Amino acid sequence: MKLILLARSLLVFMLILGGWTLAGCDRVYETMPYLRPVGNGGVVNLPTPTVPVQNLVTATPEPISGDTVTTFTLWLPPEFDPDNGSSEGVLLKQQLEKFSDDHPEFSLEVRIKAADGAGGLLDTLTTASDVAPAVLPAILLLPRQDFETAASNGLLMKITDKDFDTSSLDWLPYADQLSKVDGTRYGLPFSGDVLAMAYKPAQSGIAPSTWQEINQKKAVTTFPAADPTALVPLLFYQASGGNFGSGGNPVSLQPDALEAGFLSIADASNAGVFPAWLTEISSFEQSWQSLLDTRSSYSLVWVSQYLAEKPQGITLAPVPASATSAMTFSDGWMVAFPQTSPERFEAYKLLASYLVDSDFQSAWTNAAGLLPVSQPQFSSWNDSELSGILLKVIENAQPLPSSEGTGQIAPLMVQTTIDLLQNKVSYIDATNMILNTLGE
Repeated sequence: MKLILLARSLLVFMLILGGWTLAGCDRVYETMPYLRPVGNGGVVNLPTPTVPVQNLVTATPEPISGDTVTTFTLWLPPEFDPDNGSSEGVLLKQQLEKFSDDHPEFSLEVRIKAADGAGGLLDTLTTASDVAPAVLPAILLLPRQDFETAASNGLLMKITDKDFDTSSLDWLPYADQLSKVDGTRYGLPFSGDVLAMAYKPAQSGIAPSTWQEINQKKAVTTFPAADPTALVPLLFYQASGGNFGSGGNPVSLQPDALEAGFLSIADASNAGVFPAWLTEISSFEQSWQSLLDTRSSYSLVWVSQYLAEKPQGITLAPVPASATSAMTFSDGWMVAFPQTSPERFEAYKLLASYLVDSDFQSAWTNAAGLLPVSQPQFSSWNDSELSGILLKVIENAQPLPSSEGTGQIAPLMVQTTIDLLQNKVSYIDATNMILNTLGE
């Protein structure tokens, strides 16, 4: 009987490959060994689960036609490896085992791939979609910017309310936005992260709600001015009413918003809030360290940086509002489905429902030091005070701008910001320099 089943599975696999020859497959796998499928020896054996699962799929999937036993492959980044020995790894391992126990008709394999770069999640997804669709996973986790790129390039399945009972998931607005690209949902939010302001209440008192208040206090505030992605200058621009065009591709920048953003940076620089030595900081890790070393009163950091340590005497607050509005940037990991047949998609959604189960995600995000994607998940955290703070931090969060859309302007924003902090140019000169360069 096992031999018959194996023969059937092999026949289906050959049909999927279509016109490929065996020699052709070997050449592809020789040049791109990371595309080679994992055999049955790669099946993950997992311990007994402890987290119950809520049924979120709107319809019970039928077994894939022609497949007696179906192998589901899940692509994960190293930090989410269920075998890495971390507390969050144990929880994920238990949840995957729960799926395997509930659905013995499916075999589950976990593949670990780099978060970015050659052979990473997006790179392999892109390459395999073109030359080896048979090795694509059932599901993979993607960070927001790679998720947006994959969706824009037609590599992901669209998701509708008919696919999942999204009303029962009760996503927070920031998470709901992360799962959409140009208004269309291409994934399910798995965890989040948001840019916030860290400070020491004993030293600084109540956190200011606006940049004007910080300027009046002349309180040194750090951010990575030399960050090659220019995230904070872009934040000032967007908070001043700027946008990056449809699909994240900037056809043009709004001069008024650009000028207002640079004015905010210049005012903070003139008040001593943004000292010239910020031009030596190129990462949010360095910005965070400046607060720990008491070089600054406030620091712009990612929530995940704080949750990883939760140092005594330090807490979080929302990013201060500009003269125009209050906002911040959000990031996160999405559960995504590569393009596949409707029949396979129906089956893969079943696995996804285990990954986005609310009880599991609440426990997992708490252990992983990442933000939950729904308010009920926050409510189950043990630290109600911290949960309340974080709910305020994410209140005005918007997804990170597309790296493809901001790639051209980021180097210009970095250089003009450095020039502003070093008092080499005025905010008007900084604005004109960028507009003139883009105009060329």
